[in-house]
Amino acid sequence: MGEPSLDALPVLGDALLGLRQPSDDDIPALVEACNDPLSARFTRLPVPYTAADAEHYVRSSAEGWRDQTGALFVITLDERLAGTCSLRIDAENPTEAEVGYLVAPWARNRGVARAAVELITEWGLHSWGLTRLVANIEDLNPASIAVVTPLGYRRVEPGYVQDLKGTQRAMHHWERLAETTEAN
Repeated sequence: MGEPSLDALPVLGDALLGLRQPSDDDIPALVEACNDPLSARFTRLPVPYTAADAEHYVRSSAEGWRDQTGALFVITLDERLAGTCSLRIDAENPTEAEVGYLVAPWARNRGVARAAVELITEWGLHSWGLTRLVANIEDLNPASIAVVTPLGYRRVEPGYVQDLKGTQRAMHHWERLAETTEAN
């Protein structure tokens, strides 16, 4: 990986939509966004998602950046928390990371997820020196598939089954390699 400053995560994006390090001020909005039933359905988030869970996310962001094990951001839209977006480094292969994202209900259907994933993908591959990014997406989540495919992510076969909150889910890895160029 590259040698980024360990003081704080960079701020990615522009005045309208950005990715920044979460803070304690974000805890109420994180709790609200993460307790959305659709968010809970497709993620590994605990249900219910509590203030303690949000505090852990804020602490984990700083720790992950310092330890170079991940980059956990909040997404902002018009200066309001619109979700989360992260890269979690693969412990067995530190040039690879899992991409994760969640968009608050009020910010959906506005291109927020795609813009955030594009920012974190380009930053991870080009500035942080990662070679492979993977999004683990349930087959019954067409919205997430629609986020990653225009950004050059490709479905990896075979699929797999994962237990998620007591339910067996059909999943696929969607990968983006450093040499992949954007489609569209």
